[in-house]
Amino acid sequence: MMIISLVLVLSLFLGSSSSSKLENPGCRIIRDKYDRQDLASRNYVSDERKHWPNKEVPYTISNSYPPKYNKLLRKAMKAIESMSCVKWIPRTNQRNYVYISPKQSGCFANLGYDVRRGKHTLNLQMPHGRSTCMVLGIAMHEMLHILGVGHEQCRPDRDSYVKVHWRNMENDKYNNYFKSIGPKTQTRMPVCDPKKRMDFDRCWSGYRTNTFGFAYDYQSLMHYGLNDFTQTGYPTMSTKKSVPSGIKIGQRIGMPRLDVSKLNAAYKCQDKTDPPHPPHRKTTRKVYTYGPTSPRCWDEYPEWCEGHNGLCYIGYFYMKENCALTCEFC
Repeated sequence: MMIISLVLVLSLFLGSSSSSKLENPGCRIIRDKYDRQDLASRNYVSDERKHWPNKEVPYTISNSYPPKYNKLLRKAMKAIESMSCVKWIPRTNQRNYVYISPKQSGCFANLGYDVRRGKHTLNLQMPHGRSTCMVLGIAMHEMLHILGVGHEQCRPDRDSYVKVHWRNMENDKYNNYFKSIGPKTQTRMPVCDPKKRMDFDRCWSGYRTNTFGFAYDYQSLMHYGLNDFTQTGYPTMSTKKSVPSGIKIGQRIGMPRLDVSKLNAAYKCQDKTDPPHPPHRKTTRKVYTYGPTSPRCWDEYPEWCEGHNGLCYIGYFYMKENCALTCEFC
């Protein structure tokens, strides 16, 4: 039972009081000496080079995490596995692997695989004061970075969907919003100094991103919130298109269908975006059985589930476990 994770999700969507709400530290992609070498060469890094060989990610989890957070991390891995062909495997003697640790403050990770790197960093801070990274959707977000998935607002086509307000942003966070370029785009990389106050709309991250023809997704698990990293109290991004009612930009609950499809395209997996369907028409009862050997189908939180059935796909993994009847997952 994922009580802690569910409580955090409930607080996000039910508007719990500020005294009980934990804040999520802003995510960032870290760049190490290997990234800096690539950027110094002025060569764009292909996202295909960032994919893990054999679709397997060896990992080690720090002993600093107590059992409940160890369980949450493994649940995040299984959630990604259930929607893709990528496998997270405990490290034995592999040179390249992911080390998951709460050693530093914040939520951050390397972007993808690098054969030169050896230990790949995935840092998820435990609750400290009023902030924590120990939420299922945040863990999945950082794990997707490890798999080579960048931020949605850094897509090559992002200027058609969001406007970045650089002057409202913390000075050291500019490069989190630099765009990538398409797989075949030919252009010179401009020199952008994050220490200078300027318009960074023409700056590039140094990475190539293949969108595989999938649409920009405001509800992506990989999208920043509109107020992330603000230093003025005003938004750091605004939308250029209308956003459907109920969509939370910057949600950290789960992978919507487009996120799943993009990951499967990147790793050449068979797409698994369709959840299971019930063998019979939905009933109004909270608990029912549909066969002598079949498990029961129920909602753990009936009233909340009925009022939030729009989250069935955005929060697929939470909803499958706790709102299976309402979402028709059984």
